[in-house]
Parts: sequence; C-alpha cells; structure tokens
Amino acid sequence: MARPEAWLRAQKAARALQQRSVVDGLWLRARIAFELEGYAQAAALLRQSGLGPDAPDAALEMQVLLETLGHWDFARAGERVSIGNGLHLQGYRSRQGAPGDAALKHHAAEILVLDGEGNLVETFAITSQGVPPGAARQYILDRINAFGTQQLRVYGAKPPSLDRLVQAVGAL
Repeated sequence: MARPEAWLRAQKAARALQQRSVVDGLWLRARIAFELEGYAQAAALLRQSGLGPDAPDAALEMQVLLETLGHWDFARAGERVSIGNGLHLQGYRSRQGAPGDAALKHHAAEILVLDGEGNLVETFAITSQGVPPGAARQYILDRINAFGTQQLRVYGAKPPSLDRLVQAVGAL
C-alpha cells in the first residue's frame, strides 16, 4: 500500500472509530491532520472533541503547542472549490500572528486538499520563518503530504494573497 493510501485509510478508520468513541475518533483525526500540517483542521477537530476530562493528555498538549505557535485560530476563507477527481480546496487564514521567535515556523494561511469525504490529502501552507536563526521572517509556499514537505516558492518578506494562492494551487 502506498503512503497516501495509508493516510486515507487511517482517516477512514478514525471516522469509524468516531462512531464508537467520539473523543477518540476526533483525536485520531486531529493527530493525522497535525502530521500533514493541516493545523486549521487539527485545531477544529480538537475543539469539536470538547477537550474535556475524557480527552487524552496528548490532545491537551497538542492544543498548547498549536496555541503557542499561532496555529490554534484560523478563519475559513471562501467556499470549498472543486478541482476535479473528487478533490476540493479549502482555504484558511490564521487569525493569530507569528510567534515572537522568528525561528519558529508559522502558517499564515493554509489550503487544504480534501477528498469527497473531507479527508485531508495534502496541505499547501504559506509559512514564515527566519532562517538562519536571527534572520527576518521569509514567506514560503510549502506542500505537505504523505511524502514529506516540499518547498515550492519563496516569496520573501511579503506573503501572496490567499485568493491568488488558491488559484495557483488549483492549477497544480
């Protein structure tokens, strides 16, 4: 089985688990989204789980990490766009600023590629980070999927508009 298929099967299994245990199913789906750097989806799933007394400690730790890195609060940007083959794009903008330490990577925006069931296939993110340490933040378009992270374009000190980015990603 190929890696992308394994991620999709894991997400389908998490949805099935969610039928028996809502908290566990949502937690597993959030964990998968986190691994694919779909932080907007991971945060939404954690919030949906309620993060109550039944929440795994790791879920609470993930919440703290997402909040610290500025990845906890995203706003949906526009409507879901169909790109064919049963895939859709959904854009999100971060409502939080980047962390004070420029060495920490921050997602200013995300475009999630979702299948027809809402499973995350891959993430395109406008990230910002100061590399090497001590340098000013630079904006970069990253593609994150089951094979890892691929840097697609460096924008420099100013990020592109999300609308323009959705069009460019849809053309890939």
